[in-house]
Amino acid sequence: MTFGSQHTRTRTSRIRRAIKMVTLLFGLNEFWSYVVWWIIFVVIIAAVYFIYKLSMYLVGRFIKMFKLSPGVKNGVRFLLRLVFIILIFVAFTTISDNIIPGGIPSEIALVIGSVTGTIFALSTTTVVQNFVAGIYMIITRPFKIGDLVRIGEQEGIVEEISLNHTKLRRRSGTRHFISNLNIINSSIENFTVTFTEKDKEGNGEDDDEAVKERKRLFSGLMYHDSVTRYAFTLKLPKENPGKMKSMMDSIKDRYANDFARPIEFITCGFEYNVLVKVILVAVDPKTILRFKDQIIKDIYQMIH
Repeated sequence: MTFGSQHTRTRTSRIRRAIKMVTLLFGLNEFWSYVVWWIIFVVIIAAVYFIYKLSMYLVGRFIKMFKLSPGVKNGVRFLLRLVFIILIFVAFTTISDNIIPGGIPSEIALVIGSVTGTIFALSTTTVVQNFVAGIYMIITRPFKIGDLVRIGEQEGIVEEISLNHTKLRRRSGTRHFISNLNIINSSIENFTVTFTEKDKEGNGEDDDEAVKERKRLFSGLMYHDSVTRYAFTLKLPKENPGKMKSMMDSIKDRYANDFARPIEFITCGFEYNVLVKVILVAVDPKTILRFKDQIIKDIYQMIH
């Protein structure tokens, strides 16, 4: 027997003795003793319900504050209901011999608790793992709704973050659901940068390296709340560097009005071909998804 269970039984026995004394003092029979215990049980249920409603109110405030998906609230509601049902069950079995003549046999209570616990453990292992992963993501916030991200091999704009999954809108327009457990076990690349007040301040000598780098990359764009800087790599032929330069200049001019910055081409390696990193900067990440395939098509058409 643990200290906690012993303490609970001691407290229950004290309440039982107090009620017995009240019963004897006022000359109440055993029936009224059961009535008093039922009143105590109803008060426990009311207190648990009040705590549940207060918890849901606070969760709702939290979700509105951080602009989270309504699915988060549903997941928390499920978990809280489960916890409070277990609390009521424990309270009922603890005082059952005072509210039901003879009480619930301890063997039956033990079997019910064991079977329920086993079924719950087997059926909700993945759910609980995804729930914990969802809580971790909400706290760490590796991305937010509206960001353009790459999660493992999947790429798209985040449309929903719930406690169980994250929904991406891919370039093809389809929606892809990824479990939060898979997300925290995958590499995550977020192409969208959200600017802070420190980012928007003038050049400060006390700026850390990350702030200085953002100011360098996004100079003139920080009046926006966020900007997406997306990069992908192409293999281009080594022959005729002049033709390559002409092609790059043509692509920059063709899409000059579609992006927040001219398209950048950066040579990043040599194999049998030249590895060129193409960088697209846009205020709206949907712009990148809309034009990426066409840009790649135009580049290879100009080459050949």
